[in-house]
Amino acid sequence: MSSYPKKIAPVLAGLLLLVLLVVGLRQGQGLEYVNEPLRGHLDLQVSDFRPDGLTHVKGWVYHAVGVRSVQLVIDEARRLPMKLGVERQDVAAAFPGRPGIDRSGLEGQYEFGAAAHGSHTFELEVLLRDGRTMRLGPWRLDLGARAWKLPSEAAAKQAAPFHLSIASS
Repeated sequence: MSSYPKKIAPVLAGLLLLVLLVVGLRQGQGLEYVNEPLRGHLDLQVSDFRPDGLTHVKGWVYHAVGVRSVQLVIDEARRLPMKLGVERQDVAAAFPGRPGIDRSGLEGQYEFGAAAHGSHTFELEVLLRDGRTMRLGPWRLDLGARAWKLPSEAAAKQAAPFHLSIASS
């Protein structure tokens, strides 16, 4: 009876190694892209800005380790959270084989109001799942020299012209 544990121990050790190997291989799927740079784009044009309503901001961002959160940074003064996980088949077609890239889209709706004039710098600040923070951009847009008239209901909010209203789908 005392030799039984000695005979089974190598078999159990072999099975444990096999399980660890299989688990390690499954977790390693897609690791060939980990060393790629952060990719993405902010799909924003001057014509997207509406002084009398919400501006729909969209784009995409991808990194193989995964994205935890994204903020739209405007003129280094405002940080506005973006909704993640929006379907982007165009991005998946451009970068085939990358796990999760088909849901790399992001979007938000913001009331820019009186601030929607002049020249502005936009960046995407990305917090990755491994804790690193990276930036994409800057994108510079000149929205014109004239101040846009605010709607009467937004006139009271003129002191803080950036009002966040996350889009939902």
